[in-house]
Amino acid sequence: RQVLVRHDEGAKTGKGGKGGPAQPSSRVYVGNLSFDVTWQNLKDHFAACGTVVRADVMKGYGIVEFETQEMASEAIETMNDGEFFGR
Repeated sequence: RQVLVRHDEGAKTGKGGKGGPAQPSSRVYVGNLSFDVTWQNLKDHFAACGTVVRADVMKGYGIVEFETQEMASEAIETMNDGEFFGR
């Protein structure tokens, strides 16, 4: 199966609401991961899109934090619906 890569909705920057619109963060959500994927696998794979500050893996999904919002956007454009780790 293909992995889903999108902005992490739980990590918006900015106030949103009356303080203005929230901006996309430098974190991306990666869904549909194999249960065998480690944080290091995820970090290494996404390093092709920019500097990875942190990578976390839970059962079936992960969060990758990049140095900039632009790097996160690049990851979404290039990695979404891609094959990763046999899935």
